[in-house]
Amino acid sequence: FLGCTNWLRFYMMAMYATLCKILGQFLKPGAEIPAQGIGAGKEVYDKAFKGIKIMAEHFIHLAVMDEAAAIDGSRPLEQLAECSGIAWGGTNYQMTVDLSMFKVLMTACKGLTPAQQAWPPLTLEAYAQLETKRAQRRNLGEMRSICWTDHANVTKQQVLGDIDVKHLRWIS
Repeated sequence: FLGCTNWLRFYMMAMYATLCKILGQFLKPGAEIPAQGIGAGKEVYDKAFKGIKIMAEHFIHLAVMDEAAAIDGSRPLEQLAECSGIAWGGTNYQMTVDLSMFKVLMTACKGLTPAQQAWPPLTLEAYAQLETKRAQRRNLGEMRSICWTDHANVTKQQVLGDIDVKHLRWIS
């Protein structure tokens, strides 16, 4: 969650850092996540989680996609997705007209089932890209986007001869 919202940090109020510090206790080794999850109750960390979600939603509502620039390729939609092993998250963004910064148009994330958590890292990363692309189609429409990844094995799948059929379908 914090990794995904960190893409919006530049655009959010200074309070974002304070809210992240409150949630940081759950990033420490051995930290226990409450049984009801984070954000469902009335504790300080629940309020911090809700506050970050409200700030992110507010910023994303202010961003408007330039469809003409996305279609002609002068400022294409770009996608970045990542999977942590317990959840996946992704962002779709587009450069501003002056090419000085990104406009975040959409973020999406979801937890993984226990069976999905057992997948190898290559499959998890490809799945994150796939699910982010599906979220883009639902929220922004059917449009080409550049998919960025920091996993070389995902990009190598395009030239391998013995690619897993699932990966071929997801990456194509």
